[in-house]
Amino acid sequence: MRRSVANNLNDIAKDHPHAVITKCKSWLAEDSSINTARLVKHACRSLLKQAMPDALALFGFLPPKQITVVDLQADQKVKLGETFHFSCCVKHKNSLPLHKLRIEFAIDFMKRNGQKTRKIFQLSESLIKKTIK
Repeated sequence: MRRSVANNLNDIAKDHPHAVITKCKSWLAEDSSINTARLVKHACRSLLKQAMPDALALFGFLPPKQITVVDLQADQKVKLGETFHFSCCVKHKNSLPLHKLRIEFAIDFMKRNGQKTRKIFQLSESLIKKTIK
């Protein structure tokens, strides 16, 4: 039942993202259990993939403007069935000692009908520490 509610909220978020964020905030304020957090995260999954700042803030993630990707190296061409290799370094501008970071990878590809489409893969969610020099 909970999963169904989360799926419905995810669908509603496509047209009314702020209404879903408001509802999820109230649920998290009322109940801080792991089950509620999972439900809310599943409900906000499309908003998280869009890097919507309000959705990211619900879960304590850094805003995208605070993050810079540097030294990106990637294969230029990959044939179907081959492995795509890439690497990069991620830097954040915030001065707090500990941050929650969500890293996703987006790739555009051509569909059979000739239209381009994008697929987003979540690579990591982790806590990062500020390095002190």
